[in-house]
Amino acid sequence: MKNIITLSIAVLILGAVPALSQNNTMSTDSSAHQLPNNPDAKPEFEFRGHKIGEHISVKFPRWNMGGKDSCSNFFDKDIFLCDDKTTEVKTKSGIKYNKVGDVEISGISYMFFDEKLFGFDMSFRSDDFINIRSMLVGKYGTPSRENSDSIKSMAGASFDNIITEWDFKEGVLRLVMRHNKIDKASLSFKNPEALSLIGRRKGAQNQAKGKSVF
Repeated sequence: MKNIITLSIAVLILGAVPALSQNNTMSTDSSAHQLPNNPDAKPEFEFRGHKIGEHISVKFPRWNMGGKDSCSNFFDKDIFLCDDKTTEVKTKSGIKYNKVGDVEISGISYMFFDEKLFGFDMSFRSDDFINIRSMLVGKYGTPSRENSDSIKSMAGASFDNIITEWDFKEGVLRLVMRHNKIDKASLSFKNPEALSLIGRRKGAQNQAKGKSVF
């Protein structure tokens, strides 16, 4: 979870999301509801009971009392990251791990800016991509886009990479088969208006620092 959180904060500070090339369009589940092209008809985004813009205290009421709800602003004082403890399960032997449905995950981290939710990151094994995708189709319907790309490992081996996206009023839900590592997949959502505000604020802060450090 540490790697994906660190990467996410770096992306936020830069105010950009890495672009991926799109070579081949994938077929989608035609039996599910297709999102309409009219932007005004896009549905509102909801994920595990959370909605974009909700205050941090809604699901993390003790976030500012010693980190009891696993909330932290270690990487950036303006952005709080809160781990979803509802995914945690325990084996009979007492070993803890995180799980959604029947899929083991590394965890889910919610992101708050100005104490309001603007996104989340979830990571899991690439082998479980199809299972996660199926569950998302069951909730959100046919993806708005789905494309296949090819990426290479450090050893030079090629692997298929599938990028699946759902459009919502507040932004895009993005499922990536191979994210940062060949065997790691990710599910993420970032509100573009919040990202723009974060970028502008960081820019102003850096300009202010520049007056004293240069």
